[in-house]
Amino acid sequence: MARHIIDHGGNMKISKLLSSLVSIALFVSIAGCQNVDEKTAHADFDAFMEQEFIDTVESDYLTYKTLIDDPEQYDINVEEIEVNLGERLDPENYEDLMSEPNESYEEFKSFDYDSLSEEQKDVYDAYAYMMEIDEALCDKKFWYYTPYFESMSGLHYQLPTLFADWQVDNEQEVQEMILLVEDVLDYVNGAIEYTKKQEEMGLLMIDIDEVLNYCQNIIDTAQDSAVLSAMKETIQSLGLSNEVDYIAQLEDAFYNSFIPAYENIIAMLNEFSQSAQNNEQGLASFENGKEYFEILIKQNTGLDKDPLEIKEMMEDAYQDHILSLQVYAYSNPDAVNTFIQGTMPETGFNSYEEILEFAKQNLVNDFPEVNDLEYEIKDVNEQIASDTGVAAYFKVPTLDGNEKKQLRVNPKGSDISSIDTYMTVCHEGFPGHMYQYGYMYENVSSNLIKGLAQFNAYTEGYAVYAQYEALDYLTNIDPNLLTLYAENEQASYCAIVAADIGIHYEGYTLEQFTDYMSQSGFALDEESAKALYAQLHANPAVFEPYYVGNEVIQDLKESAQEKLGEDFTDKGFNQAILECGNMPFEVVQRHVDSYALGNVQA
Repeated sequence: MARHIIDHGGNMKISKLLSSLVSIALFVSIAGCQNVDEKTAHADFDAFMEQEFIDTVESDYLTYKTLIDDPEQYDINVEEIEVNLGERLDPENYEDLMSEPNESYEEFKSFDYDSLSEEQKDVYDAYAYMMEIDEALCDKKFWYYTPYFESMSGLHYQLPTLFADWQVDNEQEVQEMILLVEDVLDYVNGAIEYTKKQEEMGLLMIDIDEVLNYCQNIIDTAQDSAVLSAMKETIQSLGLSNEVDYIAQLEDAFYNSFIPAYENIIAMLNEFSQSAQNNEQGLASFENGKEYFEILIKQNTGLDKDPLEIKEMMEDAYQDHILSLQVYAYSNPDAVNTFIQGTMPETGFNSYEEILEFAKQNLVNDFPEVNDLEYEIKDVNEQIASDTGVAAYFKVPTLDGNEKKQLRVNPKGSDISSIDTYMTVCHEGFPGHMYQYGYMYENVSSNLIKGLAQFNAYTEGYAVYAQYEALDYLTNIDPNLLTLYAENEQASYCAIVAADIGIHYEGYTLEQFTDYMSQSGFALDEESAKALYAQLHANPAVFEPYYVGNEVIQDLKESAQEKLGEDFTDKGFNQAILECGNMPFEVVQRHVDSYALGNVQA
């Protein structure tokens, strides 16, 4: 899933650095029977959140372009918005922003929770959850802990996709796109200064070789850049009379800003490879690393639990999946043989569109109705797809736009007829993100939840849950074989998440990590162990949103089934987890409990 607000990860989702996480315009109806004090409290809360939303969008151009088509609808003054990539990332600006008091949060605390409507309480809890994390991460002891160049999602990785996906609809937007490209060098140089300061403080933790290889490929393909070609194409689509001039300006910006930025990243990495103190044993080796990881876990799981509680939860889930595997293996030896041999049957689909249409037709039995599920499929540039390894992703639409929902796919990706491809399309499309956002945009009133909230454990956990639910639609394949596939995959990721916590919270060395995986049934050869350890080490908590989120939703479903028995329905449960929108799981739990309570028969 891609929204394309540059995400610096961790504690950069704070203050003005990524203020999109803390702002909202909320529109709720107020019943006429309420007393004056309640009406006033509701109106004051709505007004506060609306102003927060306006301030957020006006403070950051990328947030504005990502979320809004019609600024007048939200009383947004576009004249206030400076066209650039965002706050500078250099140490001086970073420290100023980290030290800046969060006056909005202090004002927010003055609202009386009990006087709010149920919808407003959901929004309050979501906002408070994010602000508590941001406030904790602003503590000076965590300064310079956040990496900008994570191997899987760093700044170097986000910029090519950002610009390759950038669309322009008029001449002014062409000019603004060129200004953004011109801004890349200064923006990235700030991140480089920050990272050098990070290294000086002994807080560098980066997969130098992985990031270096990615950046070098950008340089090597500069003369035939897929990123530049994509931007040229969007300009050419407008048919402007001065198209040639704009393309010349774009090329100048690309070769004098974008490419030099990557050259500077490479120079920094080469310098680090010679003399840097680069941590190779995870966050636990830093003075405040374990405490920092505790906050990352809360941020990336949507749960108020410490890392060891999450690890125990995932180890228990691992055991449950292994038990299911054993039960099915004992009862279905033929399916086991097929699975072990790796000769999984094909789905029979010949295109991404066939998969989406099939899933769209089948989800109506298990998921609530969504009126607008119109979509289009667009190819990802082959070079970009090759560089990122992406198979497909959902491009999140603006809050107020009329454009079709868009699935971007790799035209040279894996076998269309494979189960893996089917699962990916169901995760990104139906009944995953494309359906999830379609439902949310139609049924959730809060712009915080729809546009600004960043509870990735909910959004990604739901999409993982949905992809496994969609396996039931493949009635042409042995269901026992599909169960083995799903249980094995979930068990694997439960072990990986637990190992990630071992690395960053318990200080697992490569040897200890390898032993842990071996004890979990994964005998990794030396090369595979090193590669997986390096990936987890350089990207703390990267898998938690997906697989902790999935396990939480699976647990909520099991609990509801136990309470309701024959009165349980998949459609009713799925509506309960969808109706609140993008939330921490304490809020999702309330909605599931309400569903169970309202449907249990005496």
